[in-house]
Parts: sequence; C-alpha cells; structure tokens
Amino acid sequence: MIKLRVFKSLVSTIFIFIIAILIIPPVLYADSDNEILLSMAEDIISPLNPKKLKFVGNTLSWNAPTKNTDGSTLEDLAGYKVYFGTESKKYTASYEVKNVTTYNIDNLPEGQYYFAVTAYDKSGNESRYSKEISIKISINKMPSKYTLTVNKGGIYTGIVTSSPEGINCGPDCDEIYYSGIVIKLIAIPDTNSFFSGWSGGGCSGTGQCILTINTDTIVTATFNAEVKEEIKKESPQPQTPSGEPSGVIFTVQGGAFRNAPYAKAFETWLKEKGYSAYITLSESKEGEKLYKVYIGKFTEKEEAKTLSEKIRNSEGIQTFVTSLQP
Repeated sequence: MIKLRVFKSLVSTIFIFIIAILIIPPVLYADSDNEILLSMAEDIISPLNPKKLKFVGNTLSWNAPTKNTDGSTLEDLAGYKVYFGTESKKYTASYEVKNVTTYNIDNLPEGQYYFAVTAYDKSGNESRYSKEISIKISINKMPSKYTLTVNKGGIYTGIVTSSPEGINCGPDCDEIYYSGIVIKLIAIPDTNSFFSGWSGGGCSGTGQCILTINTDTIVTATFNAEVKEEIKKESPQPQTPSGEPSGVIFTVQGGAFRNAPYAKAFETWLKEKGYSAYITLSESKEGEKLYKVYIGKFTEKEEAKTLSEKIRNSEGIQTFVTSLQP
C-alpha cells in the first residue's frame, strides 16, 4: 500500500512539472531573450544621490553619481528629480529632468527657496535627497535709461559719431542708453573746417569724448573755420655757392596731409602733448597741396634728432628731421 502511494505521489509531481513547463512564460527561462527583463524586475538597488549642488546665476547644477548604494557601478541611470520648497526640507514641488546635470530656475516668485536633487535608474529606483542648497530669488530691475544729446556749435560743420553706435550727428543727434554704459564720441570736421573741442558731459579738448551715462547728458562739439593764418607756405631756400642752404633751420616733420582739417587736428593734438607744433603749406610738381605738420625749430641738427627720437619713443609717431628756411 505504501509503495502504491509513493508511486502515485511521484506521478503527480511529474504531471505538475510538465504542466508548469507548458504554462509558465518564457521570461523565467535562463538564457532566453527576456533574461534582461527578468533582471530588471529584480533590480531593487538605488543609485547614490547627486553631489555638489551649486547655483551659477539661475542655473542649478550637480555632479552625477557613478555608483549604486551597494557599491556596484551605476550603469542604468535614467534621470533626476529636482525638489524645492520655501521651507528647509519641506519640498512642495518637483520637476523630473532628463539625464542632464543642470536645471534652470525660471519664473519663480520672489523669495527664499530650498532645493534638493535625486537620481533614479531605469527600474525606477530613486536615490535619497542630495544635500540641500538654498537661493534667494529677487526680481531684477532693469537699469534706468537716459538720453545723450549732441549739439554742434561754431560757424562751420562736421559730424559726430558714437561707439557703441546710436549717435550719427548728422541726422541723429540724440540716443537713449542704459545707465552705466560707457560712450565714446568722435568728431570729424568737414572740408575747410576743423574741430575746436568738446564741452559738457565732462568732456574737453579735441580728442575723443569718453563719458559714462548716469543721467540725461548734453555734449557740444564745436567746429570752426580753418585757421589759415597759422599755415605758412614753404619757399625755396637760398643756396650758397657750395650748393648748401644758408641759415638752415632744422625741424621735425610729424606728418603730411592733403586735408587741412586733418593737419590742424594733428597739430592741436601735438600741442596738447606739449610740443611746439605748426603747419606749413607746400605744393608738389603736379600742383597738389600738402599740409605738413612740424615740431620745433633748431639751429643744430643733433637737437632736432633728439626731439625726433623722443617723439617716436613716447608717442609712437614716425618722425624724421628736415630743414626749413628761418
């Protein structure tokens, strides 16, 4: 009787095993194509939490975890969740971000906010919160705007331009700029006029006008007629029987211009530097006028050479020594 019972029990076990093989899904078979799904279903190990949260402007960033909580390598990181609220460790909102390590904080009302980040893997296992970080969000006020106006004075004309652009006076003599902007104004005289200088806005002299906009500002650029009485026409130097000029005066030539206002502006700049500059007018064989700018008059050539070298070294101007009739 006992043997019969053992035999029936063995038959029942074999039958149940055969039925199990026929009805259990293939996912349970080792070495099948679904082995990965089985592995995923059994994954209960969470990633470590993100580290080193910081804000740069309105961008939150962090370092990605590389390990799981059991010390194994994290190979299936899927993304992050950013949690925040207005009280420490009491997060009332969260955003799920892709597998990136930055998040832009936009459109939040003014106030103090606390943030933490978690990481999660492809099985949905989520890490613990990162170390909390806080930031105070305030509504940035746009800087004030002020108007820069350029007036032109004097009896002659020219144009004034600006950097950054906006003034082209000419037709456009005022522009609105944000507070704190540094503006450079440049005056360019028309033919037969020269730039006399700036006034207003803290500017003076005949160089560039550089000012910082902090209030409505008016700057005047003055243009006047070319001062022709300061331009002396060169004449041939008398020759001695030996062919050498008599009563030679040595000078330093700093430049030669076809345009008289440019020569005048260069002369004015040299005078502001402390040099005794002056202009002479000469003509080429073709009848072309040249306005030459000279510095100093010397009876000894070596003195002129010394001045020429000084100007080249200190001002970066290519000069040379020449001679004039006294």
